[in-house]
Amino acid sequence: GILSSSEAFYTQKARLIKRLTFTMYCCEYNQYAKFISKIQECFVDALKLSTAAHQVVREVFLGFRVLILRMAPGTYSPLWPIMLNELYGQLVELRDLLRKQSDWEMSTNALSMYLSVSKLLDMALILPAEMIPDFQVHHWSFVCDRPREIEDPTGPVPKRTAPEFECLASEISHDFDRALEDDSWVRDTGKPFLTQPTVIDRRAHV
Repeated sequence: GILSSSEAFYTQKARLIKRLTFTMYCCEYNQYAKFISKIQECFVDALKLSTAAHQVVREVFLGFRVLILRMAPGTYSPLWPIMLNELYGQLVELRDLLRKQSDWEMSTNALSMYLSVSKLLDMALILPAEMIPDFQVHHWSFVCDRPREIEDPTGPVPKRTAPEFECLASEISHDFDRALEDDSWVRDTGKPFLTQPTVIDRRAHV
């Protein structure tokens, strides 16, 4: 039927993007820079698909992470506005989903998208500024510095989320606070928090 045909198309599209991602990952550094316009076209076409094409969007996020690591800074600058728009959109969808579901249950697709978005942001926030200069302009949209506390002006500067996502952060912060008690959540310097391939619950990882 039409539904099965659409699912088969999305699956095939996701596989093609994954193949492209693997090729970029295995190639020499910046080898595919001359094809950046074609790669951008591929990503943009994928993001124009139906909102039901979750698996395709997840592969685009993965592809962009590899692009950042395997191409010179500035090569993929035209892709940043597109990817940031998609990041904002996915975060807003996640916020709205959490507000609607008082029992905090999330579908497998929603959890997978949540992880994909988080992994991209996780990587962008730990890479050196010179390696990912375009993101620094938008860094404040996700994390910004809070003024030093009067009680301890010499202490470390804590971080807070940008205003547009503070409601989302406050809604899930109690779960994250509990997660921080687990040693597995302690970040090594320069290494990402998120290394798991899947999640089964928004508060758990496998």
